Amino acid sequence: TPNIVVPPEVVAGSEVEGSCMVPDNCPELRPELSWLGHEGLGEPTVLGRLREDEGTWVQVSLLHFVPTREANGHRLGCQASFPNTTLQFEGYASLDV
Repeated sequence: TPNIVVPPEVVAGSEVEGSCMVPDNCPELRPELSWLGHEGLGEPTVLGRLREDEGTWVQVSLLHFVPTREANGHRLGCQASFPNTTLQFEGYASLDV
């Protein structure tokens, strides 16, 4: 399941960074990340494969956006899918503006 992280409380009009991470330890089965519910918030930046401290690899995607007060309670999601398979996993977080 993707790990989606947004600040616990965001301020309307201030830029926010959300991140989505999923383990990527199998070279033959690389996950592809996509954001769900980000329409109108901004375009995601895919950082690609990063090495974590423990020597494991993760796939990371960042989403920078400036929320409005109307975005309070908005559900932001991230989906990890694996090419050539039917495997899909989703994680969600709600915005507290």
